Amino acid sequence: MSNKSVFCKTFIKQDDFDYICAEKVNFIVFIAGIFFVIFIILTVVGNSLVILAIFKDKRLRTPSNYLILSLAVTDLIVGLITVPWRAFQDLRDYGTWPYGALLCDLRVVIDRLCVDASIFHLLAIAIDRFLCVTSVRYSVSRNGKRIALMVGVVWFAAFLLAIAAFAGWRDDKYEERIAQDICFVSTAFSLNLTVLLVIFTIPVILMTILYIRVYQIAKKNIRYKPGNSSDASSTNHSQNQNIESSVGNQNESKVSFSASESSESAAADIKVQRQKPVTIEIKRNTKKFNPNDRREKKVARTLFIITACVILCWFPFFTYYALTSIFDVKFASDSNFFFNGSLWLGYLNSLLNPIIYAATNTYYRDAFKKILKIK
Repeated sequence: MSNKSVFCKTFIKQDDFDYICAEKVNFIVFIAGIFFVIFIILTVVGNSLVILAIFKDKRLRTPSNYLILSLAVTDLIVGLITVPWRAFQDLRDYGTWPYGALLCDLRVVIDRLCVDASIFHLLAIAIDRFLCVTSVRYSVSRNGKRIALMVGVVWFAAFLLAIAAFAGWRDDKYEERIAQDICFVSTAFSLNLTVLLVIFTIPVILMTILYIRVYQIAKKNIRYKPGNSSDASSTNHSQNQNIESSVGNQNESKVSFSASESSESAAADIKVQRQKPVTIEIKRNTKKFNPNDRREKKVARTLFIITACVILCWFPFFTYYALTSIFDVKFASDSNFFFNGSLWLGYLNSLLNPIIYAATNTYYRDAFKKILKIK
């Protein structure tokens, strides 16, 4: 039976197969072709806008956005190479692979590299945000070089996993599958388990935990609204200040000041045992408050949405992957339709990321409008 017949049977009942198969296939291919073209255009344009926005808008040139820049490059590669290649395979060859082992290897490496890098980028972003709100030392030392190192580690780890199958994990039935026009590098249990755990399960669990903690910290600190750090007399926001002074002799001088929430009244309690030149140290009890906590909360919410989108997009594919590759579950003959559908749902994540940025971040939205010359 031809590949077209197999493809057709995915959508058509057996009793109708003989006389409407060709017409149905042509119609399905036409509709799918339109969908794929729109999909590719939106993915490429959206991620190109993200890249251009970061380069053109100074407000977006921050360490966090450099990670998003690298993620956008990954998604752009998906839109330029992975998705068109897969669309061509599905439309022309109906999911088969008649192009030999070399191109199969290349396609698998690029496909897996992009998927791995995309998820690892999101994990790196989650780690970066968590460290920013929990470690002052990290926030101070966080710069372009450190982010570049993080990006390098992400791509290196993704590349190692992408070529893992060709470094000893390829099984002995690979050539047989290629002869049957099937591009699937390895069915080795160890490889499949590693892919499932390292690429999806562990990163998703870590991202979820980290973003929940970031959101909790930001939500807790948002109650403490600091005044202008350059204006010591400003009491427009709720704060506690302690002013302590000490001298190196036997005598002590102590000054304590307590400011209420109201900007119109204050109470002072000053106790000085001996008048001498004193050194005054001002300490603000802000419970490690970051002046940008409100923004951090918004950023955390945005990135949590992105993470949730990754989970929703890739969960069906990795579920199918786990059931078939690890637990050896057998599905019906039309299971390829579910496989292809879940794979395209995963690719959808690369299209949605720029939309999420525009919907949740004013800076990105303004930059997109400026690039597109939309008022």
